Amino acid sequence: MRTSSKKTTAAVLRSIIKITDDDWASRLDCSRATIHSVESGRLKLSESLAMKMFHETQISPQWLLDGNPKSSPVSAKGEPYTAEIFDRAQAQKRHFHQQHPYFGMNDALGFCAQLVAILDIANKQKNYFMAAYQTGKALDELRAKFGQNFKMYSSGDARVVRIDEASRILNRLAAHAKKHIARSRASLSKLSRQKKPRSSHRQRRA
Repeated sequence: MRTSSKKTTAAVLRSIIKITDDDWASRLDCSRATIHSVESGRLKLSESLAMKMFHETQISPQWLLDGNPKSSPVSAKGEPYTAEIFDRAQAQKRHFHQQHPYFGMNDALGFCAQLVAILDIANKQKNYFMAAYQTGKALDELRAKFGQNFKMYSSGDARVVRIDEASRILNRLAAHAKKHIARSRASLSKLSRQKKPRSSHRQRRA
């Protein structure tokens, strides 16, 4: 893949999807001046604007925010980013208020890992029970605001653990993680093959 001459990842993205600055500003609910400032590097790309770009294009927010325009752009799924992925994202936009199951599983994995890490450090600091209490309190607040799928997990009490139900959920997350890792490795392998210089015909015969 040819190294981009663009100054920012935002500029690289728009060069791939080939959209006018007016249309892009309208889709992102910002001004043309903001678009130009971000793409030229005069203005730092904010997390909120990066997430809007993600929702419009399915580009990796991490790639955008890393800010290295010379690195190969990738989608949120870790695949090499192309205009076709942008077209697919546009076709799927009606679902953006309901998270795609793939990304929902990614979020769940991250939240579970963070919670385990927080409880672990709290335990080492001899403050486990306060951390567990505050976790339960936070869950109660979220449940009151959004509800809970009790068919998926029937316990609404942090002190009561449904081992069989929790195990089924965690097994689903583990299976998703394995697929994600395999897909990421395949994408990295493909990128690696693309970057390898091809030997000339004369060199091959030598």
